[in-house]
Amino acid sequence: KAFVLAAIHVQRISEFYAERLHEAKTPKEQQEMKQAATSEMVKAVETEGISVDKYEEIASQAQTDQDVAERLKQQIQNVH
Repeated sequence: KAFVLAAIHVQRISEFYAERLHEAKTPKEQQEMKQAATSEMVKAVETEGISVDKYEEIASQAQTDQDVAERLKQQIQNVH
């Protein structure tokens, strides 16, 4: 459940910063946006009570294991 909640937050942060990244005018601004997004994503994951390493492990499993991916998809739909 912690992964699902964290994933929802990470997705929202990603979408928020994706728009701003396109608006960045210099490579420095792009780098600052990427750093800010990463920082917020780490904070969102840890706030849900899961380590970044564990989050990445579950995300990786979901990419390679269809059963894991399906269970996570169902849980995300239950949250929305």
